[in-house]
Amino acid sequence: MLNRARGRSTVLLTAAAVVLAGLGLASPATAASTSAVSLRSSTTGAPYGQTITFSGTVRSASAPVAAAVTVESRDLSSTGSWHAVAAVKSTATGTWSTALKALKGGQFRARAVVGSATAASSVVRVQVQPQLYDAAAAGTADLAVGGVREFTGRLHGGLAGKRVKVEQWTPTGWTFAGQSYAKAGGGVSIPVKVTRWGAGAYRMVVPSGDGLIVKASGVLRTGAYGAATTKLDDGKQCWGADAGVTPTCDGSRWGNSVSPKPAESEKDTQGAFSCYTSDVAVPVPSCRYGSSRGDALRVAVTGDSHGAMLLSGLKATAATLNWRVDSFVGRGCVLASTSAGDPCQKRRTDLAKRLAAGGYDVVVVTALRSDSVDPASFAAAWKPLIAKGTKVIAVADDPMQSDAAIACAVGSKSAEAAMKCATTKSSAFAVQDPLRAAVASTPGAKLVDQTGRMCDATRCPVVIGHVMAYRDRHHMSATFVRTLVPYLVQEMAGSL
Repeated sequence: MLNRARGRSTVLLTAAAVVLAGLGLASPATAASTSAVSLRSSTTGAPYGQTITFSGTVRSASAPVAAAVTVESRDLSSTGSWHAVAAVKSTATGTWSTALKALKGGQFRARAVVGSATAASSVVRVQVQPQLYDAAAAGTADLAVGGVREFTGRLHGGLAGKRVKVEQWTPTGWTFAGQSYAKAGGGVSIPVKVTRWGAGAYRMVVPSGDGLIVKASGVLRTGAYGAATTKLDDGKQCWGADAGVTPTCDGSRWGNSVSPKPAESEKDTQGAFSCYTSDVAVPVPSCRYGSSRGDALRVAVTGDSHGAMLLSGLKATAATLNWRVDSFVGRGCVLASTSAGDPCQKRRTDLAKRLAAGGYDVVVVTALRSDSVDPASFAAAWKPLIAKGTKVIAVADDPMQSDAAIACAVGSKSAEAAMKCATTKSSAFAVQDPLRAAVASTPGAKLVDQTGRMCDATRCPVVIGHVMAYRDRHHMSATFVRTLVPYLVQEMAGSL
C-alpha cells in the first residue's frame, strides 16, 4: 500500500547558473553567481488519478528570484531523455507550485532558467498504483466443483482496457485462475471455474506495466460447498439425521440396532470434552483442529457443553472442509456481554479479546436454551466481531427432551419401540432459545437451524434413524451429531 502524502520529500541540486563564454573562465570566485532550483513532491507514491503537487524554490546567489520553471519526467527505469510535463513561473519570493494528475509513475525533476543559465534539481521518484475497488467473489458458497464463480471489482474509469487477473492460493503459492479486462467506466468481471471443494482463498490482481506498479486486493475467502451432504456422507443411508423424523428412505437394513445403545448413550461424547473446563473462574481453553493450509477458512467455535458436543462432529470434517477450527468451549459463560458483579466477567472479557485478535472469518456460537438469558447480551458481544468483518453463525439449540422420553428409549426392547419414544414439540421448545432472538436483532448474524430433522409437527423423538439422538435430556449424542453436521454445513454454506 502506498504512503499517501504523509510527508514531503525534498531534494536539492545546485548547478552553475552562468554559462561561461569559454574554457578557463570559471573559478571558485563565481559562487556568488550560482543559482539553484529545488523540487518537492507531495508524495512518493500515489493512487492512479490522484493529484500530486510538485513545488519548490528558485534562488540565485542565495536570493529568491522569479524565473521560468519546467517540470520534466521520464520512466522510473529509464536513463533516456526527459520530456516536459508542466511549465510554471516562480514568484518574487522564489516559490513555485504545480499540480499533476497521477497517471503514470516516473522520475521527476525541475529545471529553472535564471538569466542565461539553467539549473536542475535532483530527481524525485514517484510510483503510481491502480486501485481496485469493491473486489468481491460474487455468488453463493454452495457452488459445486466445476461451477463458475464471478469475481468483480472496479478500477478508475481512466483504466478501461487494463488487464485484471484472479489468482487462487495453492500449497505452492498464488496461481493464475482467470483474467479479463476493465470495461468502459472501469468495471471488471472475471469468471473462474471452481476446481476444489471446500474453503478456498483468492485475490484479484492488477499487473504492473504502463508506468503502474502491481496492485492486489485483499484475500477473498470463499468456497464451494455444493452437495455437502453427499461429500460428507458417511455412507450409511437412512441412518441418523439422514433419515429424519419421518423417513422417506428404507431403514430396514438396520434391523433392531440402535447406536449408541440407549442404556450407554450418556457416555457417547467421542472426545467432545478433551479441550474443556468446568471452572468459570479460569479462561476458556482453546484447541485447534482441521486444516493447516494457508487458504483454510478460519473458524472459532464458542459455547458451553452444547458447543463441545457440536465439535465432536466438526472435528471429524474440518480437514475435508479445509477449515481451521479453534475451540473455545467451557461450562457456562458463553460469548455474551458482561458487567460488574457477573461471575463470568473475567472469562467473557478474555474470550472477547481473544476472538477479536484471532482474525477469524467465522465465529460459530452455541448456548443452552434458557429463559434467564437476555438475547441482547449475545447481540452486544457479536457486534464488534461483525464490525471487523467476521461472520457470526448461531446454531439453534436442540430441543429439550423429557425424563420420561429418555427412560422410554432406554427401557425399550426393540429399535421400533425406541423410535416411538418422544417429547411433545410444545414441551421440547417450552424453554426459549435466546440465540434466535439475538440473531433476529443483529444484522450480519445468521441462524442455522436443523431442528426440522429432529422434530416433526407435533413430536421430537429420542431415537432418529436408528441413532440414539440424545445422551441426556438436552445433550445430543456424538454419534447423532456426526450425522447432523453435513446438513449444518450445507445450511451454513450460504453465509460462507
